[in-house]
Amino acid sequence: MVKNPQYEFDASSERALFNPRSIAVIGASRTAGKVGHEVLKNIIISGYPGAIFPVNPAASEVLEKRCYPSISDVPEPVDAAIVAVPSKLVPSVIEECGTAGVKLAIVLTAGFRETGPAGARLEKTMLRTARRYSLRVLGPNCLGFINTYLPINASFAPAMPMKGGIAFISQSGALITSAIDWSLKTGAGFSMMFSIGNGMDLDEVELLKFFAEHEETKAVAMYVESAARGRELVEAASKLAVHKPIFILRGGVSEAGVRAASSHTGSIAGSREAWMAGL
Repeated sequence: MVKNPQYEFDASSERALFNPRSIAVIGASRTAGKVGHEVLKNIIISGYPGAIFPVNPAASEVLEKRCYPSISDVPEPVDAAIVAVPSKLVPSVIEECGTAGVKLAIVLTAGFRETGPAGARLEKTMLRTARRYSLRVLGPNCLGFINTYLPINASFAPAMPMKGGIAFISQSGALITSAIDWSLKTGAGFSMMFSIGNGMDLDEVELLKFFAEHEETKAVAMYVESAARGRELVEAASKLAVHKPIFILRGGVSEAGVRAASSHTGSIAGSREAWMAGL
């Protein structure tokens, strides 16, 4: 997907992603094991200090917190919204978030361009809606994000990593969970973790620019399967590397890897030669 290079963070969007004062979980569930239940539980037990608002028209309370029928019914401003509803409902939820003044949506839901043409059209609809409201989107088809310094675990990963100085950006949610396991076994600490998923809007370029200035981040690790903004990625990585080490693991290099990347996040990974030529 071709991205608009002028569409970067403003101050309110940056705060919503890295230091949200309030967060809603749209699709919060009372059923243990469902994504909307697990991510709400993770936010609560991570010790997040901000306001938490479950949203589900079929529930009055989830995990001992009052639940609201829609984001428009939440009585306070919401910085960030976790979206965990069926894919066909996501564009309308994004519309509601935009109308409510939400600055960031973290779309955990899968079923977009990684599934084929129909999913790709749905993703484009979501992006057009988000852009109309200047609403930034992480995902879709992502694990969420973790900030150990806030702290918050706004993901459905089963645990928080140890607190430390490594920021991890990944197009694979599975590698995030593996990195958390490694952290807990070895004591290696992370400052933040971001699962990009399909990377419809927010991408590794913008995250690298932030981590270049983030005091608690001392090094950056990345897993990428494709780069829509290859030259900008190199520029951002080069500027960061002047002050902090950066390690990039490139996935989807072999033909089998290309097929896996496409089915995983809809990434057009390409061959190694094409990747190097694009950079």
